Amino acid sequence: MILLVFGALTARAQWPVDSAKRKVFSELDTKYKDALIVVDGVPSNAAQISENKVFDIIAIDKGKLTGLYTEASQHDLIVVTTKAAVKIHYQKTLSALSLDYRNYLDTNHNDDSNLQYILNSQALKSGSEEQLDRLYKLSPEKITNVSLTTVKGKKTLIIDINFDE
Repeated sequence: MILLVFGALTARAQWPVDSAKRKVFSELDTKYKDALIVVDGVPSNAAQISENKVFDIIAIDKGKLTGLYTEASQHDLIVVTTKAAVKIHYQKTLSALSLDYRNYLDTNHNDDSNLQYILNSQALKSGSEEQLDRLYKLSPEKITNVSLTTVKGKKTLIIDINFDE
C-alpha cells in the first residue's frame, strides 16, 4: 500500500491545508464515499478520521491515478497525514542528531509539549500548526546543529539549519 501512496503523490491535487480539510471532509460522505482512504500509510475508513487530528489531507481523483494498481485506480484516493505521525517523524529526525534530545524524549515518554523549540533563533509556538509544519519539513541534510539546553528555566531545543546550497 505504501508504494501506492508514494506513486500517487506525484499526481496529487492539493489545496492549502485548511481549505483542503474543509473541502475533503465536507465531501467524505458524498463525492468521496467510495474512495480508498489511507491514514498514515494504512488503509482506513472515513469513520476513523477525526478532523482535529489531521495535519494534512489530500484528495486524488481516480482519473489522476494512472499507472497504479488496477483496484486502486478505480476509486478516488484520500491520503491523510495525522498530527501524531508528523510528531513522530520530526522526533525521529531530530533525535538522530542529538542524544540529549533522544534522552529527553525517552524520559518524557515522547511528550515534547513542555519543550520550547527554537529554529534559527525563532521560537515556535508549542503545539501549534506552525511548529508541526516547520519541524516536519526539516531536511536532515540542512540541519547544522541540534542542542538541548535550558533557557529561562525552560527546556529548549535549539535547531540551526543552513539555507545555503
